[in-house]
Amino acid sequence: MYIYKCIYIMSNLVHLTIIRKRCGNGHTYTDRNSGKRIKERSRILKLKKLGVPPGYPTAYLTENMNEKILAIGIDARGRSQYMYNQSHKDEARKDKYEKLYLFGKKLPTLIRSINHELENPNNSNYVAALIIKLISVSYFRIGCNKYAAENYSYGVTTLLRNHIRFSKNKSVIINFPGKHGVINRYTVIESKNPHLYRYLLSKRNIPRNESLFPSETQSSVNAFLSDFGSFSSKYFRTWNASKICLMNLSLSPDPLNLSVKDRRIHVKNAIRKTAEKLHHTESICKSSYICPAVIHLYTEQPAVWNKLNMRYKNKNMNRFLLEVVKYYNSTST
Repeated sequence: MYIYKCIYIMSNLVHLTIIRKRCGNGHTYTDRNSGKRIKERSRILKLKKLGVPPGYPTAYLTENMNEKILAIGIDARGRSQYMYNQSHKDEARKDKYEKLYLFGKKLPTLIRSINHELENPNNSNYVAALIIKLISVSYFRIGCNKYAAENYSYGVTTLLRNHIRFSKNKSVIINFPGKHGVINRYTVIESKNPHLYRYLLSKRNIPRNESLFPSETQSSVNAFLSDFGSFSSKYFRTWNASKICLMNLSLSPDPLNLSVKDRRIHVKNAIRKTAEKLHHTESICKSSYICPAVIHLYTEQPAVWNKLNMRYKNKNMNRFLLEVVKYYNSTST
């Protein structure tokens, strides 16, 4: 995999003209067009400023800071990390949250469709609907067969029988190692999620190393979602993270009565609680999952926040979030 990834980059990303190789405690930099090692201190310092983590045995870099892809690091197992320039990251982030608004608008229709599929186990999308339902209530990742096989890190589509335990009080406890080995846990209660409970109960006697959802993959679930727009299962995590943060801030003190410093303290607490729910770090939660609209309105536009909070608090949090994202998108540049 490592060799194939290197060949792909050299063949298709010709602007990455510099090869960085690990050498002792440092690195060497080679111009792959001339084959000559780079020794100019100014060029090396410029390449180091790209911030490619030092642990990669091989990395491909560009000296043109206007390129979309500035560098790619490849580890010994062939896994790659792309580093983009800031303007591309800003544009991608803006596009992500504009699409999040469209996702929020489609969400009521999507929920109705999922509930319809769950009415009959013989429906063609019954299992896909179950998976989306579980993602919605548990905040689990979708799962990837490659990561399950290589890293023993799981998600919903790769869950095994030994990841669930049946309780006497008509509930099923799901417990498994997710990304980075972080333990993910959720309890399916029959009275709250009867379809999920009955499905998991039907898997009670299968072998412990057998898949709970053998007919579904990340691709098949995303194919079902594509009927509603260009959305993937990841949008549920982004939406849920933003909604959890919103719910916590809606219960916080009136921001108009707080200093900016105190508002940020409440934001930090809300992010921490959100990260705990989604089983990842506060930093990743803030940078990659929580829509900046939620934090921005509470800290920077408390009057607008209060108006929306009074209208939707304890009523419809999905609608509350939709209006927050809509307002933010209409005013951000």
